Amino acid sequence: MSARETQNAQGIFKEQLLLVVAGSCFVCRHFLTFWTSPSDASLISSFGQGWSWMVAVAASIVSCAAFVLVSRRAGRTTASGWWYLSGFGLLLVALLVGAYAGWTGSDELSFAATVLLGLGNGVAFCIFIGAHLGEKPGIIIVLLASEFLVGSVLYLLVHAFVPNVALVVPALALNVASGLLLWACARSSGKPASLEPVANLRPPVITFKQFCLVTVCFSASHGIVRTLVTRTSSGSLDIEVLSTLVAALALLAFGLGRGIRSSQSFIMVIVGIFAVSFVSIPLYLFDVYVASLIHAAGFSLFLIVCWGFDAFYASENGASPLVVVGVTYACVQSGEVVGGLLMLVFVPLSELFLHLLSSALLFGLVALLMLFFMRQQRTKEVDYTAYFELLAQACARLADEHGLTQREREILELTAQKKSNGQIMNELFISQNTLKTHLRHIHAKMGVHNRSELLDLVETEAARA
Repeated sequence: MSARETQNAQGIFKEQLLLVVAGSCFVCRHFLTFWTSPSDASLISSFGQGWSWMVAVAASIVSCAAFVLVSRRAGRTTASGWWYLSGFGLLLVALLVGAYAGWTGSDELSFAATVLLGLGNGVAFCIFIGAHLGEKPGIIIVLLASEFLVGSVLYLLVHAFVPNVALVVPALALNVASGLLLWACARSSGKPASLEPVANLRPPVITFKQFCLVTVCFSASHGIVRTLVTRTSSGSLDIEVLSTLVAALALLAFGLGRGIRSSQSFIMVIVGIFAVSFVSIPLYLFDVYVASLIHAAGFSLFLIVCWGFDAFYASENGASPLVVVGVTYACVQSGEVVGGLLMLVFVPLSELFLHLLSSALLFGLVALLMLFFMRQQRTKEVDYTAYFELLAQACARLADEHGLTQREREILELTAQKKSNGQIMNELFISQNTLKTHLRHIHAKMGVHNRSELLDLVETEAARA
């Protein structure tokens, strides 16, 4: 094995190892969320039902803000090992502090565990999504769904037989199980190919600022429903776990389906989510479990829309995926806090009124989207012809300079247009192995190591022209 092949193998191993750590952060986060649910009153009696969840969310917003500021200042587009260790470390400490708080009955330690949970949650989520969004956005959906399934099913199995205080042991075992599953998924990253178009939203329906506003509105609706269920149902812990299980199935079904392929489908997905959530209104009068599950599924689909939009925005505008995802997730968390506060303010009112308030926010969300969509239709669509001509000229100069063959020139130009490997294979009628061989030769001749460096080189050449 040559030195270059050894270096590439080490890089792949490091990426998979970091993905395992990120997955462990996620499963630890979900396990702690279930474990410190308001149904376990002994853990959160010092600040009452509903408030502990908002404390964790507020801490998560703080960690998201810190993550975005540091990433922007450092100009990072990928997460370093220190970020992974910080997120995992915070969640691990929260787990141990929470276990000790449950053992001793200390309200102060329980509060500290909740804050640590929120801080670690924000960092872990930004890393898990942002660090891999640019290169393989589709696989994020499958990884996220897999973790949801593993965390929910194993929790339901363990919680039936193990006391709360002893849950620290299966929690750590759950880290290992989830990590192995995520590692297996990462080894087959890029498959299935139908997931790749998630990052190809063209043209954008709304601006990033407008999208953040929509995200806050929708998340506020979810915050109202979640707080409503927490305060009014004695089985809130079971609803939380089952909701996550349904969310996992929704994520997986969406990820294995056609995904988002156009700006019009973006609108249709939002309208569909609104319709699903609106249907759950009368169900709250009869069965809070079913209504909560329906709303959780709709909210999960909306989160997938978020990551699809983030992938498009980061790709088209040259923005750091870490910063884009950090801002989006902070908006999601902020909206949930707003919804939770509204719920606590209007708690004396009826459940039906609260859910109607939630649906009113959803209705406003759809109205805003439709307004943006109509405005978008009246404006002139972006013309990429001149931009692609500059890229073609830059690719031609680089190909002459580095002695690329005709086939390598074609692959370089299609790669510069940010087309996926699957799209390149279809246009040139070549196999995956042939494409990999040509890409390896292109990287070697041009002195780059990956697709990102190749794109940077082409765009620098185009900008200089």
